[in-house]
Amino acid sequence: MAFIYVWQGESQAIFYSSDQVDQFRSILSIQRDGVELTLDAFIGRRYLISIPASWLVDVGVEPLLAYKFLQGMSVLALLAVATYWSRLQGLDLRPWHFLLVAGPSLLLNSVLALRDSVLAAAVATLLFGRSTLIRAIGLFVVFGLRPQLGVAIILGFFLAWLTPRLRRPVATALVAIGCYVLGGVVFDIANTFLVRSRDWTTLFLLSQAGIWRLLRSFVGLQFLSVNPDTVNLDFGTLLLLRLVFIDTWLAPLMFVVVVLLFSSSARYSVSGRGTLYAFCVYIGIASQTDFTSSRQSLPFFAVFALLALRDWKAEQQLVSKGEHSTRNIGWLRR
Repeated sequence: MAFIYVWQGESQAIFYSSDQVDQFRSILSIQRDGVELTLDAFIGRRYLISIPASWLVDVGVEPLLAYKFLQGMSVLALLAVATYWSRLQGLDLRPWHFLLVAGPSLLLNSVLALRDSVLAAAVATLLFGRSTLIRAIGLFVVFGLRPQLGVAIILGFFLAWLTPRLRRPVATALVAIGCYVLGGVVFDIANTFLVRSRDWTTLFLLSQAGIWRLLRSFVGLQFLSVNPDTVNLDFGTLLLLRLVFIDTWLAPLMFVVVVLLFSSSARYSVSGRGTLYAFCVYIGIASQTDFTSSRQSLPFFAVFALLALRDWKAEQQLVSKGEHSTRNIGWLRR
């Protein structure tokens, strides 16, 4: 935080994302006009974080620090949920695991006072919360800050529940691609009814360029598919940054490999496949814009890491007990 302030000064509030400017405007709007009781204002002005930030400002906290405080609390909440769930699963989280659960990307977004840290905590709470009420709160926060993410999660897990027998790797991969296209359909439907636009672009997702865009989301190379005007850094710098922000590619890559390799495990199929399908629906929605980046995927990183670690441990236990089946032998031929 101190480094960013020394580097950017007062410009730290806007040097990374226009979201930062929008959040400041939300506080100004609340303090000037009060809270507007409409759905558009609730979502558009991000009342779930801007109202608490406004309360902190009222007692003398600087607006930027108010947002950073809320993001920092969200990181702590995410770690609490991850620790609780890991103990239930018998997972012993080691220090390097936290590079993925609460990695550099999450911490950077928290320091930048962006909403993604809150979303990451909300998604983990929704999927791993200890009670129905807590999970409902997680879902409410997701919808309140990024409705398309909530829609994607619901559709993804519904499809996983609807297709319990489709656990083979090839079938799982094909359904995932179908979910990616479904995300485009969801975007086009919303665009038609909310924006009154008739420009449907879903078919692009079935093209070679569209499929490559999906695959890049699992290796942290989304910047290869966006409008160059939205990226200020050159290719070499962005690629080098992946060594620092290791969670942008290791968490999703590790997750998808483990899910496809062990997707026929009845015990772990629903959560793993549901998360995979939800992510693909979400990327299908985000791919209709020029703003697809690893930041869009960040709310899933902790979930990716935890599910991959759990399923990998379960498979190792089967091997050690001599109960490992032959289902993974020649899985690519299925």
